[in-house]
Amino acid sequence: MATKCLSKTTCTVWLLAAACLPAQAVDFSGVPGTVLSYQPLQYDPLFSVVPRYFIADPEIAVLPNGDYVAAHTIAGNFASQDFTLIFRSSDQGVTWTSLGTLNGMYRGSFFVYGGELYLFGAENLIPEEGKARIMRSSDNGTTWTPSPPFSFGGPATPNNPLVFDGRIYTASGRASVSAPVGAD
Repeated sequence: MATKCLSKTTCTVWLLAAACLPAQAVDFSGVPGTVLSYQPLQYDPLFSVVPRYFIADPEIAVLPNGDYVAAHTIAGNFASQDFTLIFRSSDQGVTWTSLGTLNGMYRGSFFVYGGELYLFGAENLIPEEGKARIMRSSDNGTTWTPSPPFSFGGPATPNNPLVFDGRIYTASGRASVSAPVGAD
């Protein structure tokens, strides 16, 4: 299991490295695993340190029904809004289906609780605002219900939440939080 998760992350990292090459057709035949998404890097001549857009924060989880769900953020220097792309596999990662885009979700981490899928992350990348958001899916990632944004000490990628002794715990950047199971 950990090997499969690592291979998806490795594929995403490989894609980021490959995207730094000059524009040309990209051959994914040597990539281990399955390529879920590709975003060629584009740099602005005035701001060449950070690309305009890039894939960030890859995430994967196994659902109670055995399906895999994966996600990544599209971020960048000129991203007009932060969003996350969601994918699902019903054959243990052999093939994947795009489930769409979650707007207003950045740097998310999955967790499954009570048979439902959650994505905990930031509303946007602006550190001064530092608003966190939790999104919930009752249908294996097809549709999502967002929570209202709340303060959480910055938009760093949260650790995968952990349920223990009736509480949900996570940490991110400059803060650690917990809430009772079932809290709104």
